[in-house]
Amino acid sequence: MSFASSSSSSMAPAGGSLGESVSEKLTTENFMIWKAQVMPAIRGAQLAGYLDGSEEEPEKDIATKDNDGKEVKIRNPEYTRWIAQDQSVLGYLLRNMTREVLVQVAGLSSAREVWMAVTEMFSSVSKARIVHLRTQLNQTRKENRTGQAYFGRIKSLADEMANAGKKLDDEDIISYILAGLDDRYDGFVAAITALIKAEKHVGTPTVTMECLVKTLLSMLLNVVVATGIVADIEVAVVVATTSKTADVAATMVVAEAMLHSTTMVAAETTTLKAAAAGTISSSNNAKEGVVAAVRDQMLFVRYVAEMDIQRSDVGNASTKNLKDQNGLLEWW
Repeated sequence: MSFASSSSSSMAPAGGSLGESVSEKLTTENFMIWKAQVMPAIRGAQLAGYLDGSEEEPEKDIATKDNDGKEVKIRNPEYTRWIAQDQSVLGYLLRNMTREVLVQVAGLSSAREVWMAVTEMFSSVSKARIVHLRTQLNQTRKENRTGQAYFGRIKSLADEMANAGKKLDDEDIISYILAGLDDRYDGFVAAITALIKAEKHVGTPTVTMECLVKTLLSMLLNVVVATGIVADIEVAVVVATTSKTADVAATMVVAEAMLHSTTMVAAETTTLKAAAAGTISSSNNAKEGVVAAVRDQMLFVRYVAEMDIQRSDVGNASTKNLKDQNGLLEWW
């Protein structure tokens, strides 16, 4: 007895094979980043319809006639194909989940059921987590942390925000960083804020996360010896000749030295002047000149002076002495 069947040409094209497991399996906290990893593979294999429902499940059996003309039921070849593809997607999803998530969906039998379940479970969790993380960012303060520890905390929270589906741009992260500095850094905050405004005006961006985090504080706040001994201002010279953010970096070395020390000798002031001179010469066009002027003037002079005023116990580092030592402020 022979049965009629659909021709292979009438069947929808089968999807491609799914790749290897993703690098970060689904947990209760990383749904958005997990989704961003698995979806390209599923779309690339032309199997996304098994998640969004557009690839509908065919009838399990279809009617046909045997050689005697009698109507009989046979297994629908389209259903067989659909089951194979659906289970392939289901297996891909399940093997990219951690055990804590897997146990919550183990009883589901189709790719769409699992997809809908994890979407419902974790989308709301991600939104709540974003609110919680934003609150933590608003409440994070540098206080007695080292620069590296402070930025590590901000960066960790920002990374968690990205995992929850809300990636922060550099400007947002810089805002959180500046907001967490205490009043000892008011001059620095004002200088960076003015620099950012100037950059927006002239279209020359230089204050980036890489600049502020990796070069500025993460490295240089830790130059200060833990016991409170004066920082090695010579570091400023090295930074001034090698770093794109030399002026900012050198300023922070000096600022931290003044926060943690009791003296700032004339030789150190001369070194700062040399470091500053090296950064000014790097500005070679009008736009860079505008930004450099704001940067140099505010970050070297205003901040150092304000930090000095705030520390009345710094004997040789008073504003008057700074003016007398090699004419630093007048030189500007």
